[in-house]
Amino acid sequence: GINMNFAPTVDLFTDHNSTIIVRDMTKEDQHYGLCDLSGNVLIPCEYHLLEYCEDNIYLVTDENGFFGYIDMYGNKITGFDFISALPFSEGYAAVCDREGKWGIINKKGTYVIEPMFDDVAPLKYQDIDFSVGVGAMKTGVFAVRYDAYWVLMNKKYEIVDAMYCRSEESPYMNVSKDYIVYKECENGFPTGKCGLLTLDGKEILKPEFSYIGFFGQ
Repeated sequence: GINMNFAPTVDLFTDHNSTIIVRDMTKEDQHYGLCDLSGNVLIPCEYHLLEYCEDNIYLVTDENGFFGYIDMYGNKITGFDFISALPFSEGYAAVCDREGKWGIINKKGTYVIEPMFDDVAPLKYQDIDFSVGVGAMKTGVFAVRYDAYWVLMNKKYEIVDAMYCRSEESPYMNVSKDYIVYKECENGFPTGKCGLLTLDGKEILKPEFSYIGFFGQ
């Protein structure tokens, strides 16, 4: 069984990779590690954050609070080079370098888009009130901010849609594999109305709605 010094924490992806994220209860600060379902330690409890991404990749932080990525056996995919980072999604992850600029890396830890953005937002479903495992890339697009401009961009570094929005919060939300909700802006500020875009930026619904929710099957 699992060492009783460990207390299992919530792992929403146990069935995906047959692992359990555990916390060492003997330490004052939070230190997380990884066990298999038989209780064998895969990664010692030495990370202040350990979050499952995809394809057996984990987002972790070191003792200094810098972010990096490892595999399920603790092998480093990147160094601890980032002051902030989002989980991998669809093979890509958004990372913030030590200069405070965001870029996009692939699963080899190589930049596919160099750090240049002021912010990158997770494109999470607005109906889901948690952020575990939520990455920047959803259905091939991601939301980035240049100063006050929020832009919806695809993997080819092509702008799908652009808005002038002074909000810190991204105006884009992913609601299905085919559509993106956007919040209308006037004079740089959200109006409170929502519209609907396809992944290539075509407007399906004009911003006439106060709320557009998650699309089911």
